[in-house]
Amino acid sequence: MNGSLLCRPAVYLAASVGLNIFLLGFMLGQGPLGGHPPGPGGPPEPQHMIQELVRQLPPEDGRKVEAIYAEQADALAGHRDGVHLAMGKVVAALRTEPLDQAALVAAISGMGELDKGLHQTISAMILRAGKELSPEGRRMLADIIERGPPPAPPRH
Repeated sequence: MNGSLLCRPAVYLAASVGLNIFLLGFMLGQGPLGGHPPGPGGPPEPQHMIQELVRQLPPEDGRKVEAIYAEQADALAGHRDGVHLAMGKVVAALRTEPLDQAALVAAISGMGELDKGLHQTISAMILRAGKELSPEGRRMLADIIERGPPPAPPRH
């Protein structure tokens, strides 16, 4: 296998993970909307983003988003933990000398499988939100997703 074949799956994986992290920020957190904001210059944590989403929606729609998140919190935490483990395998494979391309491809494939599961969970959550939110809430959610994640509050 040559380097160009290895780069193509890595680029697709990076783009897919990036999209899911973006969506993840709107639909999950590490606990029931708990956590702390990141340091200066870092991206907002998922908890901050879900709180910001709920704050911007009409109250009834915000409660629905919280309920949707609460029902998937354990599954999402499992995805997050799995991604951290898989990333560790990619890092370990990249640091191995000489490079074991088969191990690296296997590690990247593992991340791809986790990414598919995360995408399915987030997609189901967005679909449910689309069905349950009011027309105003759906429009607001679309606007929020289109704008991108909110800035992180300063850490005191």
